[in-house]
Amino acid sequence: MTAWDLFWLLFIFVPLTILWVFILADVIRRPDLIGWEKALWVAVIIFFPWLGALAYLVFRSAATAAEQRAGSVPQAAVPHEATTQVPAQSAPQSMPTPS
Repeated sequence: MTAWDLFWLLFIFVPLTILWVFILADVIRRPDLIGWEKALWVAVIIFFPWLGALAYLVFRSAATAAEQRAGSVPQAAVPHEATTQVPAQSAPQSMPTPS
């Protein structure tokens, strides 16, 4: 293995592969992409790895990226049941002793 082979492997191929895996994981975890949109992005990224990953980075919305960095989820992605809060019940202060 020559020095150029090692260079291409360690500084080009491995980082691009890691980037590709992170982008694929990001598509799968995004709550705002549903159904066919998510399937289409996954197919594009798998069948055209570097071009699909670059297209995803370019075309994903800036608002969605900002929401994910802030840790918030868009309201449309949250089910209605999840928005209602249930009051916490307090535990009994003392346990009854067995007789």
